[in-house]
Amino acid sequence: MTRLKSLDVAGHAHFVTTTIMGYKQVFLDDTYCGIVIQNLDHYRTVKNVALLGYVVMPEHLHAILLPRGTETVSVFMRDFKKYVSKQVLQKLAADGKHDLLESFVVPAGKSKKRSHQVWMDEFWDENIYSEWFFRQKLDYIHNNPAKRGLVKSPDEYRFSSFRNYFLEDESVIQIDRVEW
Repeated sequence: MTRLKSLDVAGHAHFVTTTIMGYKQVFLDDTYCGIVIQNLDHYRTVKNVALLGYVVMPEHLHAILLPRGTETVSVFMRDFKKYVSKQVLQKLAADGKHDLLESFVVPAGKSKKRSHQVWMDEFWDENIYSEWFFRQKLDYIHNNPAKRGLVKSPDEYRFSSFRNYFLEDESVIQIDRVEW
């Protein structure tokens, strides 16, 4: 996945998409989705980045992020993906999911830094420059699970900010809200 060129403009939120290598469906149960949620929550605090919306899909993540300090979205995503990868690999090993674990092995000679790769290197990043564009991306995120046939209605999908916005349910993760 190529990284769409974006600008780090103060006050711009970013619509990001990051995908699992080989489109492997890692996030099919609550435990693996929980790894993503825990890291989103941790890094939004540590990196001072507002989480305005998200959905954890079986093989990818969409999020709307708004940097509030000096950290960039690229730094957030680098660290987030690194630690989600580490925890997913540990969980796959503990769960005996050796076939899936093996699918993330980096071929010999391809990388000196890592033995496994869970996420594709790049991520999709679009600047959100208006309330209209924000709403468009948020609607896309919220409708993604139903459009894919994972649920009949967006309110049925647990790992989405739809529940935060429309059901006032912050039991999975708290999101940040901004005024446009």
